[in-house]
Amino acid sequence: MAARQANYRFFEHLRSITAYVVFHDWEQLPGSITDAAIRPP
Repeated sequence: MAARQANYRFFEHLRSITAYVVFHDWEQLPGSITDAAIRPP
C-alpha cells in the first residue's frame, strides 16, 4: 500500500510540474528534474 501511495504522489507531482512549466520536448523533462533547473519560460 505504501508503494502505491508513493507512486501516486510521484505522478501527482509530475502532473503539477507539467501544468506550470513548458518543456520543449520529453527529453528535457527528466533532465530538468534531476538538474533542478526547472524555471518557467
